[in-house]
Amino acid sequence: MDPKERVVKVFEAIAHRGIETAMTFVHEGNTAFSLPEAQLIIEPRLKGLEAQLYKVIKAHDLDDGLINTVRSAEAVSAFVVGILAGLDLAKRPDIVKKFAAMYGRHAAPAVDHLFDEDGGMIGYRPN
Repeated sequence: MDPKERVVKVFEAIAHRGIETAMTFVHEGNTAFSLPEAQLIIEPRLKGLEAQLYKVIKAHDLDDGLINTVRSAEAVSAFVVGILAGLDLAKRPDIVKKFAAMYGRHAAPAVDHLFDEDGGMIGYRPN
């Protein structure tokens, strides 16, 4: 499947099933299309990169939690930027306030728990 077909496939899945609004990376049945599923369709090589990253984590005795926190925060922020770019492309600035309200209610708290009060990552201990 070429990149164009992958993008269309993700769009159709989102259009028909929606995308998880909480952005918590937990896929619950067929009610919504999860961000990780969409990412793997758009870029199937992520699966191989994840396996390679796991090898590096284990070889260097790194903290999985810290890496997962970084990946989660990056993924959610990339997802939000993508939505905003899509709204701009569709010439729908009228929806931005509604999306921002939804993000504030659902997604922001899902990301906020990853960080402590000063913005540092929870569980991070510098060497």
